[in-house]
Amino acid sequence: MLVTKSMLRRYGDFSTMALWTLEYFHRLKKSGGTVVPLKGSFVRLKPSPIRRNVQYGLDYAVLSERYGLAPFFRIGAKSGLIPDTVATLGTILGYARYRRLLAALRRVPLGLRRI
Repeated sequence: MLVTKSMLRRYGDFSTMALWTLEYFHRLKKSGGTVVPLKGSFVRLKPSPIRRNVQYGLDYAVLSERYGLAPFFRIGAKSGLIPDTVATLGTILGYARYRRLLAALRRVPLGLRRI
């Protein structure tokens, strides 16, 4: 990701979330900026520790509510079956922590229709 000093001044500093790139991209797009996706496949250099995947899920629950993202991860689509399952459990915990689990579950059919 290429970030210039003027971008940081315009869109703010990075967040302290584990999913800071996702948060920054959505904040940038919400403010009228443009995110250019790279061509090619994504290759993870090394797997994330399991506890970090739980934190990804907790953060995703917050970002999903804030930016209207799909309510849950697509398991197996990004990091693999086990890490994505653990992250989804973290997302469930995140929704439960903020008492938004039932609302998130009600959004699942809408998210499935978008696929």
